[in-house]
Amino acid sequence: MVYRNGWKEFFITAIGFGAPMSLFFIIQYGFALGLAGGVLAGLLFGGAMTLVTRGTEKKFAKLRTEIVSDRRVICDGGATWQGLGGWMFLTEAGLEFYPHKLNHGSQNFAIPTEELVSVTVKRNMVSVTLRNGGEVAVVVSHAKEWQAQIQAVILPSSDDYAL
Repeated sequence: MVYRNGWKEFFITAIGFGAPMSLFFIIQYGFALGLAGGVLAGLLFGGAMTLVTRGTEKKFAKLRTEIVSDRRVICDGGATWQGLGGWMFLTEAGLEFYPHKLNHGSQNFAIPTEELVSVTVKRNMVSVTLRNGGEVAVVVSHAKEWQAQIQAVILPSSDDYAL
């Protein structure tokens, strides 16, 4: 399952940028012109970010094809780890993060499934506790869905305990 950004994220971005811009423009140019400018700025910024996100999704679709030839991908989507934007995959082998090329000094990371102990969610951040006591926190869209998928990988199925 690929977790993509959609209309919800577009409107969050548009409103999140457009509201402060409206206040700024209202102070500068008056209510009517300021409000119109803020709405337009929000829509343009939301649209620009949507285009950037779609481009990123296409670039990482190629990587997904390479990964699928080697191991099963359970879910994937855009992610931010320690301020680095990129793409995260949950595969049967574990959790993998690949930053996009625009990041300075960035590295991939892969955490094997057997190292994953538990997963929690706080807002849009998935925090995975590791066997060595460390923790990896990644910002993702659809955090609850990521949590459910990771939890399913961490917990062995009840069939494993059947006699």
